[in-house]
Amino acid sequence: MVSHDPAAPTQARDAYERKAYDKSQNAPRGGSITMILVVAAVLIGAAGGLIYVNRDYVEAYVLILLAILGTIGVFALFAAAAGIVKFAGRDQGNPLLKAVVDSAFDGILVTDHAGRVFYANATYLDLIGATGMNDVRPIERVFIGDPDVSESIYRLLKAAREGRRLQEEVRIAGGAGEDGRWLRMRVRPLGEARRDARMTVWSIADVTRERERQENVFQELQHAMLYLDMPQPDFFRSMPRATLSI
Repeated sequence: MVSHDPAAPTQARDAYERKAYDKSQNAPRGGSITMILVVAAVLIGAAGGLIYVNRDYVEAYVLILLAILGTIGVFALFAAAAGIVKFAGRDQGNPLLKAVVDSAFDGILVTDHAGRVFYANATYLDLIGATGMNDVRPIERVFIGDPDVSESIYRLLKAAREGRRLQEEVRIAGGAGEDGRWLRMRVRPLGEARRDARMTVWSIADVTRERERQENVFQELQHAMLYLDMPQPDFFRSMPRATLSI
């Protein structure tokens, strides 16, 4: 169930009461299996070529092969030192940007197409009422069984699988003695690259107060229009006859 505390997702202090769920280091990383197979095939072919080399030239052949591999290794070391090549590991990213996302007013969630959660900021955890780090659920599991939201969730999931952007506003029914809430949900791919396109960014914001203000303005406009449509009193008919004769 979604937490129905109206102050929880809208106040900045709540974003600091718990830490963000961050498993981004387990996200799929870039790489090409085809390139690995090509390099392996080249090395096997080079080793197998020793069979067809005259024994008098085997030593020179091996030295040339080792020199080529050594040259590639030296260039790889220079590329790693220059930052062109990066080794896979626990990349913490930019701490400033991470702090901004961790404490954002909107709930932010990052999943893959299979629904596995790799990141959820504190606002999202407060919004869904997560009891701990083991209670982090994707949006479709949070609103499962809610018929008023299921159609919007289906459209959002379809857009996520197709790599499109989409926005939906849904009304969540309140519990016993609680008012319902309006939530604005957005979905978009993480990036345009092939690796990033497999990840989906969800954002969810509580827009209940905004919808209430819109409804209040609409009601005031209706009252004003009703007042203008009412027949105005005829001041001349209500005036005394003596006054009219003058």
